[in-house]
Amino acid sequence: MALRLVRGIEVNDQTLAVDVIKRVGVGGHYLSDKHTREWFRKELFIPSELIDRRELKDWKALGSKSAFSRSKEIVQKMLREHKSEALSSDAEKELDDVARTIMKREGIDTLPLGPN
Repeated sequence: MALRLVRGIEVNDQTLAVDVIKRVGVGGHYLSDKHTREWFRKELFIPSELIDRRELKDWKALGSKSAFSRSKEIVQKMLREHKSEALSSDAEKELDDVARTIMKREGIDTLPLGPN
């Protein structure tokens, strides 16, 4: 999203869909139009908790949080609420097999435990 913001907004007849607006007209819709499908992929709007799109007064009323503060809160919430699932015994065996194969290839007898 940041890279998209840096790219800026191109304004011309194509990006404004002038021909589409004329063709579809009042009361029509643009979702089935080929132009919409093509430009939707290029100009996709993806809502995000990270980028605050509120008006300035609303942003200030909610504490004026920076993107860094919001990202930190999002990560902390994810770490707090995430519930991981145990690996199946088949998956665990497969990982062990892969590890043994790599260790054998690299001439390693045992895995080091803890910091080196």
